[in-house]
Amino acid sequence: MKRISLILIFLCGLTFAQRPNNYFQGAQVVQIVSHNDEIWFCTYGRGILRFNKTTESWSQINSTNSGLKDDRLYCLAVDDDYVWAGTSEGLWIQNRSTNQWSLKKFSKGGQFGLWIRTLLFDEKSKVLWVGRFKFLSRFDKRTNSWSDFDLTVGKDEQSNSITTLWIDSKSNLWVGSESGLHKINTQQLGSSRFEFFSPTNSNIKYDGDQFSISVIKNDSKNLWVGISEFITPERPRFITGGLYNFDSKKNWRRIDIQSGLPGNGIYSISSFGSYLIVGVYDFIPHNKEQEGKGLVLIHKGTGEMIRLTAKQVGFTNDKILSMYFDGESIWFGTYSGISRLKFTNDFIFNFKK
Repeated sequence: MKRISLILIFLCGLTFAQRPNNYFQGAQVVQIVSHNDEIWFCTYGRGILRFNKTTESWSQINSTNSGLKDDRLYCLAVDDDYVWAGTSEGLWIQNRSTNQWSLKKFSKGGQFGLWIRTLLFDEKSKVLWVGRFKFLSRFDKRTNSWSDFDLTVGKDEQSNSITTLWIDSKSNLWVGSESGLHKINTQQLGSSRFEFFSPTNSNIKYDGDQFSISVIKNDSKNLWVGISEFITPERPRFITGGLYNFDSKKNWRRIDIQSGLPGNGIYSISSFGSYLIVGVYDFIPHNKEQEGKGLVLIHKGTGEMIRLTAKQVGFTNDKILSMYFDGESIWFGTYSGISRLKFTNDFIFNFKK
């Protein structure tokens, strides 16, 4: 907790004595995951980037130096035996013992069902969850078996279009979709009734036409849910974004521009002690583009917000697509590169002076 507090003191400074280390300028980094002493970066356009914390060295896996035939990746998962990479044409799988890659296609869902939008490997159960544009799939390493789940609620096909995944300490799988949030008890898959939360069946204050979830994170007390933003002059209330706090009593609290956010679109979320760090954007209707608004630090108790821009911190871009804290550094995946803020005792001492 002391280390986290010192990190937040650093982040809240208006000037920065130490600038971040920036890598791979121009790389669009959509996800960051870790395994053992390695940090893995999923990019759209440059394949996979890998950082070894022990040797402080980088390596790359892409279509020019491996059997991975597609560099435009949407998601990534890693364990001791496999690397899984999601593309619009299916799931690329590397056997780490042979370094051989193969492409898995899915039969259910047609062409759209091949688009792998999110991956999550649950180390405890040895299960890989695969969120597709249509259907949720599950790979059980222990039995080497695959299964599919149709999460359609009523006639709402958007509820079966998976956007993001998160698993909590109680083995509940939270599945974000284009129209709401599913809760699945992974310990009782055969008999469990899946719960579904949306503006039409829950006390969620939302003024948009579609409730498209972009990211899910939880802390010891609450679930944090980020919503995408996509609006046009013709459809000004299509997907209106916002950040939600979902508590144990199933209450939803909305945080948006009116609350102090610089934009309603949510790219990424990380939790550090009493603070939430959120990557935010504003959607520009007339040219249909996302304008990155950097980071926002939100105190979970008071709601106080502090905005940090790329210029202040030294990032390459204000579109903060992904974040990861490895215990020593915060890694930020942006629209145009990777930034690393590394913390040392000497640095903290000098900063406090």
